[in-house]
Amino acid sequence: MQASSSIQQHDSIMIALGNAIHEARSAIQVDPQWILVFVSGPECEDRAEAILENLRKSCPEARIFGGIADGLIGTAKESENRTCASVLMIAGLSAPPKIFHMECAETPDGWSVFGIDDEVHRLATACGGLLTIACPQTFSAEMLYDSLESIATEGEAPVTVFGGNLSHSPWSNPATMFFDDQVVRGGAIGLIMPREVVWSTLVSQGCRPIGDPMVITEMHDNTIVSLGGKPALERLRDTFQDLATHERAMAMRLLLLGRAISEFSNSFSHGEFLIRNITGIDQEARSIHVAGRFQVGQTELLAQAFKSGLMPRASMLFSCNGRGQRMFSSSHHDAATLEEYFHRLPCAGFLAAGEFGPVDRMNFVHGFTAVVAFLSERGNRELD
Repeated sequence: MQASSSIQQHDSIMIALGNAIHEARSAIQVDPQWILVFVSGPECEDRAEAILENLRKSCPEARIFGGIADGLIGTAKESENRTCASVLMIAGLSAPPKIFHMECAETPDGWSVFGIDDEVHRLATACGGLLTIACPQTFSAEMLYDSLESIATEGEAPVTVFGGNLSHSPWSNPATMFFDDQVVRGGAIGLIMPREVVWSTLVSQGCRPIGDPMVITEMHDNTIVSLGGKPALERLRDTFQDLATHERAMAMRLLLLGRAISEFSNSFSHGEFLIRNITGIDQEARSIHVAGRFQVGQTELLAQAFKSGLMPRASMLFSCNGRGQRMFSSSHHDAATLEEYFHRLPCAGFLAAGEFGPVDRMNFVHGFTAVVAFLSERGNRELD
């Protein structure tokens, strides 16, 4: 398997895309079988069909997979609020990847995901996962997770899903995706690699925990009323008071909540938490509003991240659009961290409005998280 990537900025999206295609083609030196492409900039929506036509003329035999996002990621670089193109090319496979479109639709039996079946489940299981790019307004990743679980046989592990919701402007319109020779608006697109390659994923939450685990003892919709039998806000203040001065300054800037994936544990290690945003405080009720519904009995911890080592052939990085320069003082933080561990590894991705990735072998839609998908030849060491 061969891989190359390029990320290019220019005032014209066509020039940025042309430059990215040229650099990636020059590095790979063969015709690609698959192109992962993301573009950003104010002219992209109006020129989506022309962008796809440009791609097709440049690489007539390649399968095309990607979309339009507000911020892009490439090898060692992130581009926020700029006209940009990020391209990843793959060649040397025994067969091209399987690409398909998915939609959420209401049936007499309730809502279902159309576009997946037993074959999708089998092939995705064989290569280690399903790459999914989605429109957050018209597609539910949670519904996809449920559908894949319903296809799985009893005792079979769920298919790993990774990728993200496209962040895009204007937010009132469905997200735009590139699907072979089609421009599709809304729904989601999925990609499955041939069996000789395998995916591995790493979910990095970019935070570290403070305080002790606490059990939710009262919950109303998206509001945590009490933790460990005391008002939630009182618990939060107690935790804050116990912090060192520099930690208080960090917490004042950004404070997140980490939900333990399984509450049936006496201790918790890294990679076992689902990050959620604190959306508000009710001083009178002494409660905490959170993004996402929790349940009484679930354990809370203010979160942590983890890293692991692997030497793959290519990677995809999906980082929350609340990270980047909004969260970190330096530019290109997540892309640069990946580059530090995997020097010159071809990479493409985007800043997402919800990141898809597994924690403790269960699929979730994350926030304030970076999800890395590594692509390796079968037989290479996989992530634990």
